[in-house]
Amino acid sequence: MSAARCHLSSTTVHSLRNTTEYIIDGFIVATSKSSLYFALRGGTVYCAKIMSTADYQKESANYAIVGESEWIVQHIDSFEIDTEHKAVVMPYYAKSADIFLTLWQLHDGSWKPHNQAIVDFFFSILSAIQQLVSLALCHSDIKPSNCLLEGGGLFKLADLGAAVPYGQPIVEYTLPYCLIQEHGYRDGKPPHFAFGGLNMDLLCLATSLYHLTTGKLPEKTFKKFSNHLDRHCEDFGSKLAKFCIESIGGTEVPEEVVKQLWQKCSVFVKSQVDVKLNPVFEK
Repeated sequence: MSAARCHLSSTTVHSLRNTTEYIIDGFIVATSKSSLYFALRGGTVYCAKIMSTADYQKESANYAIVGESEWIVQHIDSFEIDTEHKAVVMPYYAKSADIFLTLWQLHDGSWKPHNQAIVDFFFSILSAIQQLVSLALCHSDIKPSNCLLEGGGLFKLADLGAAVPYGQPIVEYTLPYCLIQEHGYRDGKPPHFAFGGLNMDLLCLATSLYHLTTGKLPEKTFKKFSNHLDRHCEDFGSKLAKFCIESIGGTEVPEEVVKQLWQKCSVFVKSQVDVKLNPVFEK
């Protein structure tokens, strides 16, 4: 991405302003395949994601499949940086679910998120997964940093760059959220699920929940993580994570799996005295 960053000199900012009506300035964060910058147009702040043309084509194709979505961050615009790099423009979100992990660190492990925040996170991301299920598309990289916080405490799922159709090999993923195969310690750490499907997304949702709720990374393999939840499932988020794990590997069609998981978790939430189910999640 150094090639892309060098284009963000003051002269290039001026050029982009003239050709795209965006002022690109202010580095936000870099990922393995892209860099994010502030983008200003008409007094509104957006986020510009700069990536290779090849990655742009893949991500844009996935967004075209998804279309309009209430629970998935949308592309607003795009423009060319040069022949090898393009930028997509998205709404700017100041925080992601990583804010929970930051608070854990600031309080030396003594902090704990309110159960209501965990409920809103869980059903927001499950809503996004439900739409992806209807399209037979696996996100494959659900993690706290890809879950963006919007008004009202709800979240939207971001970044479809790693998404693959159900049944296709998973190429991009993030450890530790996808966990690794039991033999992974000696074989390059392959993900537990090698092919796209609902199981991968439910697993990543479960491990993300566990991390946000406890401040601790999940066990490295599916078996160890599942066994850990069987023995230590006292806190609210871990119970929701356990429901996700229990839904993995069933014989039902994915739509039915999500429906049953949704019902089970709704009943559980409504049985608690300190949380409520947001009306937008009432099915």
